[in-house]
Amino acid sequence: MEMKKKSVISFLLILSFLTALVPSAFAADNRHEIRGSYTYFPTLGILGVLDNQTETFTYCDDWFLGNGYDITKDLALISLNFTQASFGKAFVPEDRGYENQKEFLTKCGFEGYDCNYYFKNQSEFDSMAVGCAHKKLSDGSTLLAVGTRGHNYLKEWAGNVNGGTEGDWKGFRLCADQILDFTKQYIADQKITGEIRIWMVGYSRSAISVNLAAGDLDRGYDLGDVTLPRENMFVYVFESPEGSSATDCHDRIFNNIHNFYNPADIVGYVPMDFWGMDHFGEDILLPAAHTDPDYAARRDVMFRELATIPLGPLYLIDTFQMLSLDPARNVPAGPDKITQVEYYDMLVEMLKKVVPTRADFQPYMADIEELLGTILGNSGPEWGQALQTLGRDLAANAVPIVQAGLAGEEPLLDALGNVFFNSLKSSGIAGYTLDEVKALLRNMIPLVVKLIRTDADIVLTLLGNIVTILNAHFTEIELAWLRTLPEEYLTGQQKGGPETESFVAPFRDVKSTAWYAGAVKNAYEKGLMTGVRGDRFDPQGTATRAMIVQILYARAGKPAGAAASGFTDIPSGAWYEDAVNWARAEGVAGGYPDRSFRPEEPVTREQLITILKADGGRNDARRGDLKGFADREEISGWALDAVGWGVAAGLIAGRDGNRIAPKAVATRAEVAQIMTNYTK
Repeated sequence: MEMKKKSVISFLLILSFLTALVPSAFAADNRHEIRGSYTYFPTLGILGVLDNQTETFTYCDDWFLGNGYDITKDLALISLNFTQASFGKAFVPEDRGYENQKEFLTKCGFEGYDCNYYFKNQSEFDSMAVGCAHKKLSDGSTLLAVGTRGHNYLKEWAGNVNGGTEGDWKGFRLCADQILDFTKQYIADQKITGEIRIWMVGYSRSAISVNLAAGDLDRGYDLGDVTLPRENMFVYVFESPEGSSATDCHDRIFNNIHNFYNPADIVGYVPMDFWGMDHFGEDILLPAAHTDPDYAARRDVMFRELATIPLGPLYLIDTFQMLSLDPARNVPAGPDKITQVEYYDMLVEMLKKVVPTRADFQPYMADIEELLGTILGNSGPEWGQALQTLGRDLAANAVPIVQAGLAGEEPLLDALGNVFFNSLKSSGIAGYTLDEVKALLRNMIPLVVKLIRTDADIVLTLLGNIVTILNAHFTEIELAWLRTLPEEYLTGQQKGGPETESFVAPFRDVKSTAWYAGAVKNAYEKGLMTGVRGDRFDPQGTATRAMIVQILYARAGKPAGAAASGFTDIPSGAWYEDAVNWARAEGVAGGYPDRSFRPEEPVTREQLITILKADGGRNDARRGDLKGFADREEISGWALDAVGWGVAAGLIAGRDGNRIAPKAVATRAEVAQIMTNYTK
């Protein structure tokens, strides 16, 4: 018995010793989890922070045995880890650029790694570096891990400007095709057959490329002698731009594509949706001041995690400021300041005026691509320093740059040329003369002048906040959010697959079962109302006076020739200027005693009905009985006649059964319903 005890103890000591020799990345618990670390080139590198950083990860095969339409925090985190590992490391020879991704997948237990040409060679304008490995899961299926390089890619980035003239954004479409071609060839080369599962990740430009590729897979793209049920697709992409021209991007079948966004990240707004650009799948939004009432508390928790991430404490989003050439109109950072998201809406409206279609931007594409390719197609620490210096110099010289643009093309070329040249020179880059830098900038100067002359303050704000705006694109911030947000915060935003409730296309926030669903569909299809951001209708958002007259103006066919309204608060060139002029001339809507129209003022329910009566009900003598409404005494005297008409005409019904709520602000859903009733 004593000998047996000694044998058991000896065996346990040997087992303990052998376990200690196993690499830490393969230490597992009873859930078959693998824990390890990886090193990557940080997104902060674009600001000149060039040291490689190390992060930890946890991986488990079991996470991929579920339904790809369901979001999990575990999968979101490991997907972001995979994404960062695919960035590679700084200053690694080009023929070894794939090694970081391969090492990460090997630690996660994958085998058979291979990558395409661009993970081993110099990048080109429209190239995409992609790698893949695979493993067998416990259910007999094969899991493919497909990762794309979304950072540290030098000249590749310039291809983002290559939009083409129609269809999907050309530069992104070319990259999506490379991903699909490589994946199909990988399956053939590895002789993989039967049922597969696929895990695809991407960040920024690689995110939209993966997004487009996954959309093709959902449509049935042929990968060879394998079967890929849609629920076997686990697609997690981060901070994706737009890039699809499809009109069905948000059909339920695509909701296995999960797009994670920081709402303050400008990348999600470009290329612009008013050019017909979109992306597949559902959006998962990180907390932001304008969307989450608990933002401040959540941010405090996130900050503590961010402080543990190398280079992480840099968080500038809440320091954004609206700037003006008139310093008295500056909006300082603070609780009541304008948010980046609100500013982006203003920026988009300006861009609509300068480059309303893709064709208007197309003449500048090649020149901007060449400029970016020249600047970004270089490597070395001095180039990272140059980009960091350029960002700071653009912000520091924002006012003189904008003033130069107001003066003309040559003054602007001189101002920008000096900023770019000095950034290169101060960073130790001596390969360019001032004249050569100006030559690179010259062809895009007319576009910048147009932007400045359309709205100087918006351009000034962009330049003055450029470092803050870039900060919202950092994966380190996304990592801190994902680690600290509760699971239900993420799952609460998922839309589900084809068997779950559908939505009214193209709006992901209008459920098909909502009482206003039919009205929103009608208003959209008739061209009366559009979304607030492409795929968002914002049904509970408020409607403004400008919105209402614009809707009626569109319904009237947008007739031209109305005289200026004379209102003191209608800026020349405002998107609603023609509609207000028309409404004033037709007697549809008047102003206030102080000669203002107050276009951004939310419209009340009684104001809305009064405007509609003036538009089309002037000669309609019908009057409804208001006695059944508990709050009829709250109706303004000037609105009684119109509200009675609106009730009789079936335009307006009570809230909560028997309340007109005349002074309540009309929601966009209510406006859609009332306009549907009005246009029957």
